[in-house]
Amino acid sequence: MTRSMAAVDIAVAEEGEKVFVFGNAPTALFRLLEHDVAVNGVIGVPVGFVGAAESKEALTQSGLPGIARAGS
Repeated sequence: MTRSMAAVDIAVAEEGEKVFVFGNAPTALFRLLEHDVAVNGVIGVPVGFVGAAESKEALTQSGLPGIARAGS
């Protein structure tokens, strides 16, 4: 488990409204999508070659309110 994934686990456990912004860690975005949590919004723009494009595509297919930049 990466530190960014652990941070997502901590954040989803917090009470209240949630907005997530991912700019560097596709693993963290994937981790959020594993949780069944209500969010007010997700901005998913991780960069890189490993998992970046796939994580953004997963966000767009998830049904969560969010913005994702296409590609890697």
